[in-house]
Amino acid sequence: MRSTKVWMFTLVFVLAACSSPAAQPVASVTSLPIATNSPTNTPAAITPEVAAAPTLAPATPLPDPTAQPTAESTSSPLLTGAFVKEEVLAFGSFTLDPTTGVLRFSDDFKVSVGPDLVVALSGASDLTADYVTFSNAVANSPYLKLGPLASPSGAQEYVVPSGADLSLYNTVVVWCQSFDVAFAAAPLHP
Repeated sequence: MRSTKVWMFTLVFVLAACSSPAAQPVASVTSLPIATNSPTNTPAAITPEVAAAPTLAPATPLPDPTAQPTAESTSSPLLTGAFVKEEVLAFGSFTLDPTTGVLRFSDDFKVSVGPDLVVALSGASDLTADYVTFSNAVANSPYLKLGPLASPSGAQEYVVPSGADLSLYNTVVVWCQSFDVAFAAAPLHP
C-alpha cells in the first residue's frame, strides 16, 4: 500500500514538473529512485539524501587539563608489606586496597599461636626497634583494630572500616591483646 502511495506521489510530481512553464529536462527527474514493491515490505527510499544520511555519534568533550581529580578518576595504589619478627617469627606479606578497604594476607602468611591475637593498623613505625620498644610505640600510637586473627597461617582477609584515615597508620600488626605485645608487624607501603 505504501509503495503505491509513493508511486502516485512520484507520478504527480513528474507531471507537475513537466507541465510547469519552467520545466526542467526529463533527465534530471529520472534520477529519482522509482518505488517498487519489495518482497520484504521495506519502504523504498524517496530521495538519495534520505537513504544516505549518516548517523553521527555525539561529540566527546576533551578532558579539562585544569580540572581537579575526583574519587572516580583516581585510584589509590595498593599498599603492601612483608611481615617481620617482633616477639615471634613471622612469614608472609599483605596487600591493602585503599579503594575497597580489603586487607589480604598472603597464602604463605605464618605466625606463632598466641592468646587473644588481633589484626590492627598502628601508627608505630620503627620496625628496627626491639619488640618491647615497638610494642610500647603501638600502645601509644593511633590504633585501629580490624578483628581477631582468623588463623595463624594462610590467606585471610580483613576489612578496614569505611572512612578510616589510612594516613594515621604506618604498620599492620598482629597484636596480643592479653599481654599488649606485638607478635609481628609489616610496614604499609604504596
